[in-house]
Amino acid sequence: MQREGYKWYFLIVAGLITGFLLIGAILPAINYLFLSMKDPLMLRQALVKPTFIPEDSSIQQVITDDLYITAWDLNNRSPRFFSKWS
Repeated sequence: MQREGYKWYFLIVAGLITGFLLIGAILPAINYLFLSMKDPLMLRQALVKPTFIPEDSSIQQVITDDLYITAWDLNNRSPRFFSKWS
């Protein structure tokens, strides 16, 4: 009889741990990755530096012939590849 009581304790503790993980880690990660919209100016300010991408350069000057940029299309759930010619 006492052994079945431990089953309920384990169930309650596992539920609490799962709830804390869901509220504290998983939901904020989903919110950060998919729901928050960042200002594109922040990305431009991070990329446009004299040592990384000069301010007066165009994308055609920056991308070489053998460079491919990979992105993920969330709506179609497929990868997208970009090159200088696409």
